[in-house]
Amino acid sequence: MKKITQKILAGILTLAMVLGCFGGMGTLEVRAADTITIESVTAQSSTVSKNGGDVSFSVKGTNLPNKLFYKLGWTGSFTTWSGAKEVTAADSGGAKKITINFQEPKSEQQTEWKVRVCGDDKFNTGTYLETSIPIADEQPEPTATKEELGAAIVQAEIKTEADYTKESWEVFLKALADARTTRDNSSATGADFKKAIDALNDAESKLVKLGYEKQRILKITVQDEKTKEPVSSESNLKLQLVKGEDKRDVTMDSEGIITINVDEIGNDIILGEYYLLKATDDSKYTCSD
Repeated sequence: MKKITQKILAGILTLAMVLGCFGGMGTLEVRAADTITIESVTAQSSTVSKNGGDVSFSVKGTNLPNKLFYKLGWTGSFTTWSGAKEVTAADSGGAKKITINFQEPKSEQQTEWKVRVCGDDKFNTGTYLETSIPIADEQPEPTATKEELGAAIVQAEIKTEADYTKESWEVFLKALADARTTRDNSSATGADFKKAIDALNDAESKLVKLGYEKQRILKITVQDEKTKEPVSSESNLKLQLVKGEDKRDVTMDSEGIITINVDEIGNDIILGEYYLLKATDDSKYTCSD
């Protein structure tokens, strides 16, 4: 009995020593992992193209990792969400910058994309932030065919350099050369063909013909046929501009100048072949510019 009691006491003493040893090590503290919090998600573009493309977002929060996850949503009769996709989050001015690639809209009725951003791929309630970005209402770019450009070039090639001023012809020639280059470019698009046609048509419309322009004002100095001295008048003198059977009434000012509209006498005027006659007698005068 005595031996048994001693063994029990020895066991109790050993247990006390073990407990005392653990007690000297202090308290074991367990801490939770740092929590990821997303506070804002802001698109760096006001819209996303109907053709899709990349859009950058600024993500702000606490403990944000260098990898984030996103989902894209689109609304029909209900909102459908894509699977979670991982994206690199780069440091940018106190925030994280991510770039998301958008596809074309799922339907003609879709007007925006919904975006959810999360610190992991679970997207548990309260762990992600949602935003949206409108789809741009873009009008289709005007196009033309290669054949239409070719026809415009053929039509332009009919023009003759001798009929136009040097300045306007040089602008026209450049537009024509550019149009030929576009026509022969295997990578040219319908939009390129349309732009080339428009540029060629614009240059063609601005060609300036040689000779007198429409509504140009011509000033003629009146000279005495015999003395070749300028003729002056104290008041406006009514005269006739005569060439063969062609007679036109004109008025000379006090300085011996007649101002007429070229359209009124035609563009084939040859100074010196016309004569001026007084309305009251047959005195003759010649014209010079």
